Amino acid sequence: MIISLFLFLAFFISQYSDNDLTIEANYYIENIGRNVDLDENYWALTELFFSTCQVNDVVQDQILNSDIIELKKYYSDINCSEINNDLTKTKYNLYYQISYEKGLTGLFAYFIIKSPKNEDFTSKIGAFKKVWQHRIPSDFENLLVPILNGSSLSPQYYPETNTSLIIYGILSQRNSVALTDSLNNEHLPIFWINELQNDKSSDFSFDPKNSLKLNSLIISLFRDGQYQKLLEINDLTRFYNLSPDLNNRSSLFYALSYAYFSVGRYDESLNVMRNKLLPLGAYIEATTVVLNSKLLMGASLYQLGKFEESKKVYEDLVTNNSVSKINIELLNNLSISYLKLGQKNKYVSLMLEALNTATKENAYKNKLTILRNLFYYYLSISDYSTALRYLDEAESIALENSDNAELSAIHIIYATYYWDVENDLDKALDELDAIKNSTLLSDDYFDRLSFLKKRIEIFIDSENYSKAEHELLEFKKITSENSDNRNYFEALIGLAEVKLKTNHLDEAGEIFDELRLYSLDNIDFELSVLYNTLSQMYNFQTGSKREALDNLEPVIEQVLQRARTSIDTQTGFWTLEQEYIDLFNASIQMLISLGNEQRALQLLDELKTINDAALYNSPILRANSLSEEDLAQDKILNDKIQDLRTEYLNQKTSDGRLQIKSQIDRLSAQREEILNKVRNELPNPVIPVWVIQRNISNNELILHFTEVGDKLYLAKISSNKIDISVYDFDRLTKNRFQDFADHIASASTDLFELHEITSLFKLDEIPSQYNSITVIPDNHLYRIPLDILPLSEPETSRSFGQVNYLIEKYDTRYFTSLQEFLENNRDTFGQKSTVDFSAFAISDFRSFDSQTLPSLPYATREILNIDKKLTDIENRNLYLGADATKQTFLEEAGKSRILHVATHSEVSEQDPLFSTIYLNGRSGHKEQPLYAYELFTTQLHNEMVMLNSCSSGSGDYLQGSGVMGISRALRYAGAQSLALNLWSVNDKIASEFATTFYESLNRGKTKSQSMRDAKLMLLETGNANPHYWGAYMLIGNSIPITKKPVKTGLLYFSLLLIFLASGYYAYTKTYSITVRNSSI
Repeated sequence: MIISLFLFLAFFISQYSDNDLTIEANYYIENIGRNVDLDENYWALTELFFSTCQVNDVVQDQILNSDIIELKKYYSDINCSEINNDLTKTKYNLYYQISYEKGLTGLFAYFIIKSPKNEDFTSKIGAFKKVWQHRIPSDFENLLVPILNGSSLSPQYYPETNTSLIIYGILSQRNSVALTDSLNNEHLPIFWINELQNDKSSDFSFDPKNSLKLNSLIISLFRDGQYQKLLEINDLTRFYNLSPDLNNRSSLFYALSYAYFSVGRYDESLNVMRNKLLPLGAYIEATTVVLNSKLLMGASLYQLGKFEESKKVYEDLVTNNSVSKINIELLNNLSISYLKLGQKNKYVSLMLEALNTATKENAYKNKLTILRNLFYYYLSISDYSTALRYLDEAESIALENSDNAELSAIHIIYATYYWDVENDLDKALDELDAIKNSTLLSDDYFDRLSFLKKRIEIFIDSENYSKAEHELLEFKKITSENSDNRNYFEALIGLAEVKLKTNHLDEAGEIFDELRLYSLDNIDFELSVLYNTLSQMYNFQTGSKREALDNLEPVIEQVLQRARTSIDTQTGFWTLEQEYIDLFNASIQMLISLGNEQRALQLLDELKTINDAALYNSPILRANSLSEEDLAQDKILNDKIQDLRTEYLNQKTSDGRLQIKSQIDRLSAQREEILNKVRNELPNPVIPVWVIQRNISNNELILHFTEVGDKLYLAKISSNKIDISVYDFDRLTKNRFQDFADHIASASTDLFELHEITSLFKLDEIPSQYNSITVIPDNHLYRIPLDILPLSEPETSRSFGQVNYLIEKYDTRYFTSLQEFLENNRDTFGQKSTVDFSAFAISDFRSFDSQTLPSLPYATREILNIDKKLTDIENRNLYLGADATKQTFLEEAGKSRILHVATHSEVSEQDPLFSTIYLNGRSGHKEQPLYAYELFTTQLHNEMVMLNSCSSGSGDYLQGSGVMGISRALRYAGAQSLALNLWSVNDKIASEFATTFYESLNRGKTKSQSMRDAKLMLLETGNANPHYWGAYMLIGNSIPITKKPVKTGLLYFSLLLIFLASGYYAYTKTYSITVRNSSI
């Protein structure tokens, strides 16, 4: 299998050739012939000679062709073959022979340094000194003592001659630990850097003295972890040769590549690997070099967001690798690449294969890592029983191996699960007590901190503030004893939070006074946000209300800006940390209490649109559009900006903040130049609320929902009023809403549950002046369309035909934000489209191998019926069955105003950017799933996309985040609106719904009116259970898709009205002028 690995890398070999080696070998041979630097040139020629058997043959040919008889004597009888290619002992014997016969003290010292330490050098040293006493430098004896003893080599014993050769020998000898450390600790002569910089010329140099200096610098800086300094001298590799031993040369290139990786210059790391390391590894057939390089290459590509390329690298290694020792790491890396690409089945399969490999190799630590990964994966898809099964197995393995550290970590994971998922305080504390009441709680300082932090977190979340305070005081005590300022500040901030929540303002004030005495430069961004939030809450509660809000505004700005660049690589969503939740809830409630509803609403909508503004920051999208250099530079700039944001929040003076802000702005501008290459259009500015209100008609009411942690905000917005209500939306309430939605999706609809929502939000008390409701949902409320809510209390839970639903009274529209609502009034008719309607339908899925998908017998019929209804849309393309291919979809989707898909699709909650539409492959090919992120480069210009008969990856319904995710993805790609069903419905009902929907669209009605017509049709003629008629939601632009001409009779009547109105206007205008004139 290794053979195929090198065949794969064959294209690299052209960069290394026998001719290159011939030039290098002749350089050393000619210098030896001229007696130039004999110690160094004999060393270089010997190292090159013994690199590999292939190199040995090339160099030996040059030696035999030379006129130097001594060279032939030394090298001509040494033969290398694949059977006997370990000539280390032969090489060092040759060093001794050459140095002894030629009197080369530097090469003799190098021989002693590099030879096995169990060898007795007494006789050889004595013989050398006897013959060459007159040539031995005075410091030679002082040099040999530490070398032979393996003790530290003080700077005063550095040799005056052959310095570079001897120091390189020490540094490259792994066994000489004390010698190596002494050189590193004494900061190896850094003046060599200046020498090399000054001596370089336009011609590449094989000078072995310079090679030795450069090699020593690389080894020393790499071992010392001075990666940035190391990279500053990388340019010298363009002028000076690295080690003539090609194996050592590959190690040095790997060190440079790894250093680039470590400082985030993944593009340069890849350049070194592609242009230097892999070609060299392929040439010398160095299996380990190639494998390690490819592993690093895969990791670099992964860090840049190039998950597809990373996956291919790992797949190649798994296919061609015969070194079982690294199979676990390979399989783990490859499986994570699959996960990032939305290929969940492959992820699980590879993780299980890695688990089996770890079991066979008895690598229990690897098994624990894999089991934890599987636990977190199944936890993320809400498969709790499977998740716990893997965690249980991890616990058993840790017990078998008496690994207390792992057991402690597992108990903390259990505690987190029981509290976060099951909301079971007793079980969570039992798990933590199992650590406290046993030997599992080690004396390790950081283990104790982790344990205390988890207890504090749970006690604060459960509002058990007295116990939280007890644990915080313990936390404070041990951090103080260990002079751990960062965690000591965290303890103080936690105590201040407890005092505020228990209304002990005086004690909170004392803590803030203490915190102000310290510089908080070393606390992280999230903790700084919490500190600023709590301190301004204190100010607000003690009377400084305006000051508190003014002080929070820059904090909000930094958090929002940070959030826009902190998108999860898989889901496309930003992570709302608890510290951010506290900040936003505190700020919004302060604003509401001060009567500033406009700013509160603006902030709430900004929270909803962060994911929109940041979608271009998705690694998948950026990796498809940016070069590796841009990707690496973007990451570096982003990291610098994030560090500066923390400095900004921790800076106490206004001048200091101003300076940091200017740095942030400058770096942000540089980053914007890169990101503008990705964006379809520039991000929209924040819209003032009064502009929104100016676009609301008098009969229209907007219901704007926003979830922020355990609070739900409902803003009722009309043209002249904003009213914001705040609801407690804790875990139990969220679970209750989740249950309501599950019941609807499974046709177990409970009208009492739905009416509970109506009453909660007072939707039955909407003033009579409104007949149109615009809904901007959030998360849970995407799964429960307000259309289906009963306006009066039902007689029974299933008296579906006896209640009036909201849709029967109101025309409803849905948007994801106020920004999208504002854009809804923009007519996009006919923009950039050459086809009016394109439809893709598949009914038979028996040939699909990757998924077991049920047939959709009405899908094809649905398209044909719609085609008949669209009499006022001329250019229509239908792709049915085998013609509904991924290739055709990608070619035609961007050309169509209306895009209709009637096939299976999977809209995922966990990773909506990988939401899937199942299409056929080209003739003779298997099915080809289309992922949402692939549409980013398609440049859609659709007025509407309708996904019919979709099923969710989380069951028979869509989660709210999945709806938001697919909507954002399609909207980013250019679609103006999206129609989709939120849960699976009967194939026949889906077909009837779509036909009626398009029939209304064909009559010139708006999309929202047409959606309402279709729902009312099903409600009136079919089963009144909302499950059957309420599944569909239209999100986005509602403009009609046809422009119906006005009928002739109506035209004449309209003209008459215009004529009469014009006459009346002229009369009143004349009359008013007459009156005004007569009054003068």
